[in-house]
Amino acid sequence: MLSALGATVLALVGCAGLEPYTINAPADLADKIAEYQAEKEAGKKLPDGAEEIDITTKTVGDVGNTSGWFTAFSQDFTVPAGKKLVLQFENYGSGTENYHNWNLYVTTPYSRGTDGYAEYFALRADNYGWGGAQDPAIGTDVYSAERIVSTKDGKTMAEITWDWADFREKLNGAKVTLTIDHASEGTAYVTAEATATDGTVYGETYNHPVSFVDDVNVFLVADHSHQNMTLAYIMASDYPVIPDSEPAKVTVTGHPTAIAFDAETKDFWGNATATVSFEDGSSMNISKDDLNIIVPDITTPGTKIVVVTYSKTKKGQTASKAAAGAYTVELVANLTDFKVSSPLTYTTYYYLNNTALELQTYGLALEATFGSGSKAAVALNDPSLSISSIALKEGAQDITFSYKPGSEAKTCSQSITLVKGTEDVGLSDLSSAFLTAQSTIVAVPVGESKSINFAAYSAGAENYHAPSAIIRKTTLADGEKEYAICRLDNFGWLNGDFDNQKIAAADMASDWNWDLFKKMINYSLYTLTVTNNGSDAAGGVKVRFDITWPNGDTHFQEYTIRPADYSDIGFCLTVDHCYLVIK
Repeated sequence: MLSALGATVLALVGCAGLEPYTINAPADLADKIAEYQAEKEAGKKLPDGAEEIDITTKTVGDVGNTSGWFTAFSQDFTVPAGKKLVLQFENYGSGTENYHNWNLYVTTPYSRGTDGYAEYFALRADNYGWGGAQDPAIGTDVYSAERIVSTKDGKTMAEITWDWADFREKLNGAKVTLTIDHASEGTAYVTAEATATDGTVYGETYNHPVSFVDDVNVFLVADHSHQNMTLAYIMASDYPVIPDSEPAKVTVTGHPTAIAFDAETKDFWGNATATVSFEDGSSMNISKDDLNIIVPDITTPGTKIVVVTYSKTKKGQTASKAAAGAYTVELVANLTDFKVSSPLTYTTYYYLNNTALELQTYGLALEATFGSGSKAAVALNDPSLSISSIALKEGAQDITFSYKPGSEAKTCSQSITLVKGTEDVGLSDLSSAFLTAQSTIVAVPVGESKSINFAAYSAGAENYHAPSAIIRKTTLADGEKEYAICRLDNFGWLNGDFDNQKIAAADMASDWNWDLFKKMINYSLYTLTVTNNGSDAAGGVKVRFDITWPNGDTHFQEYTIRPADYSDIGFCLTVDHCYLVIK
């Protein structure tokens, strides 16, 4: 070593007669280095037109998978409309819960905690997500779990028996490619592909409305998991650019139909909603503040025409021409009569520990008569109308409707009935998680039927935020499972096996209108009947929900359960983010 070093020094100073120092390396060493470098760079090969993004947070979450929820984040990635973001990473989870994996957030283009920050939606690796309370794109929460599609080796959850334990094992160490395509028509298309070490491929897709003008921000969140980021790049969207469009017309709905001539302040707008139709055939709701409202003459009574104009394009630019719309309002003489022209459909309310009840106005119509003899239907959102609140006391009570479009008010009323329950299930703030609260067990002897009546209260965020019936022994020994859990939404499990034993389609029946289902869980009245037929041959245990929706529609949900022991059958109710009051 020392002699070699000396030879090198001598060669550097130019001593004659000494050969330069060389390395005796294998002939293929350069080839091996090139091969290794190519292999290393292969995973970072970018598609044509892609621009790589520098990854500043190489690891998201603690490598021991100890990071609590919403404490460890990736950097923010900005995705303009018409661009597609691709993230590649290695995913590691604790293996304890399905959601101990990657989590994606798509938000407005502002950092967490700053003004303007709002969340469009969050998506988890385990076929779950949620939306913002007020979606910044369109002013309402439009998240829908029904738009999440999860697959395993190309087959959906409905096509195979989904094994969550296997999912947790295979997602640990999986290589994930996550794509967020910000289509210019105002939709974020998310595609996730996770390839496990054994070659199993888990897929997940979801789409959600976002701004077609503003950028969106994207970031990952660890939850008792961590992600080793390997590549990030942005490129053109897979969806064609949607051209801008000029406004064509404005339509106004929900405006006052009549205003008293003697009213001190004449509000021609009230709680109206404006919709702009564009030349490309699309439409969108717009704020009153974006309209120019031309108020009519108010010096004389009669039919008045209110003109509105809108002068922005679909993408919010100044339009080359304004779109117009108009509606009529009757400026009438003094109010002389006010009445219920069509009664409330929903008139019976169950309560126990509720903090408040909201009047269900399905079927209600109100009519005003004026001194001129003209009559007008009064919209329920008319600013001149007030409705009394429901008092939480048992028995009949009158709901009073007061209408004051001018200096004089008239009232009318309708009676409703409050029934004080004997038992409730869950918390009235709708926060009770699945199976955390259960009602009293009701025994059903062989050959008999037992029924209970109840009301359900739910925010209706998901189909399963609703009551479920548990069929079980009246007393469960340690380790024993229920025979079945029958959800309201045509789904359930057998023998406590949530992963593998679903109630067969042949053993379920319902007649739901799924378009209204989630909305109508709230305030519906239910009768749950369980019939113990004594044997499989005699028809098993029949479970039936009979439901009256607050709009008056009636529906049913049925199950057939075949327990191991018909001699000891009981049932109870349980909740998932809903609240039940049993009569």
